[in-house]
Amino acid sequence: MKEQEQRNNIKILFDTEITNCMELSRRTGIPKSTVYRTVYKLRNAESIDRKIGSRKQRQIKANNARSLVSLAINNPRLSVRKFTCKFNKRRGLSFSHEAVRIEMKLRGFTRKVARKIPMLTQTHKAYRVDWAKSNRCRDWEKVIFSDSDEMSIWLAGGRVCVWCKGDSKPVKPSTKHSPKLHVWGAFSARGTFPIKVFRENLTERLYCDILHECLVEQASVLYPNRWVLQEDNDPKHTCNLAKGYMEEKGIHRMDWPAWSPDLNPIENLWSWIKRQIDLKSPRNLNELERELNEVWNSLEHEFLRPFWLSMPKRVKLLRKSNGNKINY
Repeated sequence: MKEQEQRNNIKILFDTEITNCMELSRRTGIPKSTVYRTVYKLRNAESIDRKIGSRKQRQIKANNARSLVSLAINNPRLSVRKFTCKFNKRRGLSFSHEAVRIEMKLRGFTRKVARKIPMLTQTHKAYRVDWAKSNRCRDWEKVIFSDSDEMSIWLAGGRVCVWCKGDSKPVKPSTKHSPKLHVWGAFSARGTFPIKVFRENLTERLYCDILHECLVEQASVLYPNRWVLQEDNDPKHTCNLAKGYMEEKGIHRMDWPAWSPDLNPIENLWSWIKRQIDLKSPRNLNELERELNEVWNSLEHEFLRPFWLSMPKRVKLLRKSNGNKINY
């Protein structure tokens, strides 16, 4: 269809006495070979319409195509070449991988990168549903949401969309092994807590130091009576050292289901922060740390309000989905 449209465009210009092939190719942007063939037919008063039946016929017939589709459904991870070898071996045929690829495309199949989702087993789903039922009446204003684990922010940043014109392809400079920073942060309905930026891996001792430095003192000021800390079941959070420290400081830890980052509103907050940092384009780790602190310190109560207020809706969606991942 595209080639037929190109022929029609050439014919329109040809009728206006523009017969030079180079000029036609320059004006229309159509390849010279297509222009030469079309002009030759026009000069010889031949039809430029596509001949009926001129398209390449399918090599794989209907009965083999059904077997091909069945094989694809049962073996979705096979590459085109391995898929073709298995199909030929099963049916005693000798089709090329290109013929198989074309047939699968005509049947509506394409190869796509699988999207990552939490590895939720039936036990996990059942526990998530029980958790949603037990927390549907919780006062989320008294919950302090923290990272599911230390958050890593790379200097190269993530995906960036830019305005471009025509067929130009924008580029983004990056290194082979981009340096990164680890960050711990927390927020609640009453504001944010100081973030901790570090470059080493998080350990049990470092985690306790972070709680002491960034959480305990300010939490006692914001919540004189009682507050609850939300965190996941990472071994550094549940080790004896961390448990002993929490008992000593009177920190009440909220029960949290496994494989449940979709329930934690701080994940959405970090996603927004990363996009803001990408717009700044920091050139080294010192600039990255400075931009991170500026963005974090600029967060206001009204901006954070939709994040923690989304928890009742997350709980409701989790109950409706029977423990499956929710899109939030």
